[in-house]
Amino acid sequence: MVGLLSVGLAGLWAGPSGAWADEVRGHVGGQLETQGHGILDLGWRRGPLSAQLFTDTLDLRLSERPGWGSWSLGVRAAAFAAGMWLTPWSNGAPDLDRAQRASYVGIDGLLQRNLGRGWWVGASGFVRPHRFLPIGDATLHLEPRSWTQLDARAGVWHAGGRLQGELQAGLDLLDTGASPHLHLSAAWRPGAPIAPVLEGHLGLAEGTDDLNATRLGGLTPYHVPFAGASWAEFWVEDYAVARIGAHLTDERWSVTAVADLGGWTPPSVTTGERVLGTTALGLALIGGWSAAPWSAQLAVGYSPTLIRPDGIWPVPVYLLVGSSWAEAAPRRVGTGGSS
Repeated sequence: MVGLLSVGLAGLWAGPSGAWADEVRGHVGGQLETQGHGILDLGWRRGPLSAQLFTDTLDLRLSERPGWGSWSLGVRAAAFAAGMWLTPWSNGAPDLDRAQRASYVGIDGLLQRNLGRGWWVGASGFVRPHRFLPIGDATLHLEPRSWTQLDARAGVWHAGGRLQGELQAGLDLLDTGASPHLHLSAAWRPGAPIAPVLEGHLGLAEGTDDLNATRLGGLTPYHVPFAGASWAEFWVEDYAVARIGAHLTDERWSVTAVADLGGWTPPSVTTGERVLGTTALGLALIGGWSAAPWSAQLAVGYSPTLIRPDGIWPVPVYLLVGSSWAEAAPRRVGTGGSS
């Protein structure tokens, strides 16, 4: 049995007739603000196997894209920054009394079926037991908690991503009970040199708390974006965010100006001060450069409606530079033998 397993893993590693090449990618950057955060994003893959580091989170994954769709199984381990507990915010400023080092080791899976014409359906889920450790003089102490998510998904990806949308609906199973949710996102991005930008994000949930509440705010792609807000500044239950703007691009350069308009409510149970609801306007100017596989992005945001105490920098700046997936080294072509 061990011998058969070893042969199977060796075959998976080598790939069909050596067809799989090592590919790598990487990005560095961060969002500069009162409590800024850096980004170190590294990835390696060979065929269905991949290993990626998302700053503090290691992702080991087996995934395939057969003709009917795609599937993946993964193990993820977050060392200290899960859920952005490092810098929770209250009343427009970092709330260091609640700051935690949050970690987990969990498993997840995804199954997706293509329906044709860019449409797909699928299901996903994960199990993530969390542990917390107060940072510095934080007065909040949290017991270990588990978060399990089971979701049905559906979406569309049309014209190379110029029209895209996704619906996600399911349950979060927490130590305190079940929390149903529904999330919808959509974007229209015409490929013309001068084009409008139209995006929308909608979320509805019940029974959320600070562990599974949606993170909203900032210029990064990792949470629901909102210009002028700090990275994951708002932990929310229900939300609606619309982004409108204009996009100017040529072969390598792009400039985008957008306005975000949104409203949201806090979790049903929160360790911070409970605010009945928030509506806000955010503005951002985003510059981009690309020469495959390399790219760079610089974004500046400001919100005239979010109130900041003295000493809180009101203009977050987001920067990311790096490379998308590319072969680690050119392939050798020969007639056999070794070198």
